[in-house]
Amino acid sequence: MTIPYTEEELEEAKAIFRSMPSYTEQISSKDIPRFHKALGWPSSPAQFQTYINYWDSFYGGVASLSQMIQVLRVIHDSVALMRDRVTACDLDGDGCVDPKEFKLLLKYLMIHDPNVKSTSFETFLEEADTNKDGRVSIEECTEWVQKCLQRK
Repeated sequence: MTIPYTEEELEEAKAIFRSMPSYTEQISSKDIPRFHKALGWPSSPAQFQTYINYWDSFYGGVASLSQMIQVLRVIHDSVALMRDRVTACDLDGDGCVDPKEFKLLLKYLMIHDPNVKSTSFETFLEEADTNKDGRVSIEECTEWVQKCLQRK
């Protein structure tokens, strides 16, 4: 884990966010690569596209300032970031992670931590469904992600 953003750095990030071309209390997902570059984050074109796809799928193609600041607050702590993103991935609000949500979440997780390896939904279900009800709750998914992050 690296040092988290200071309050001063978060204020700088807010100013950068507000300077994005599409800013109107939120920005288009298409501005997220520009935002990342302005923060000095190295990302490949494939990573940028994954970020765009993530925000398109989970947030309707827009990112609010509060959402982005929440990400920045936990970005340096992989476990906290993953807990935050797992909670955000529940697109239908049913409290469980379905195959579509898992696929999008896994892509996002793999960008942030190389310890997270590609896996099928079936393997995920087998490993994460600890109460064996045939579904993976947000809590079970978060626990599974934490275990993945601890694997070497």
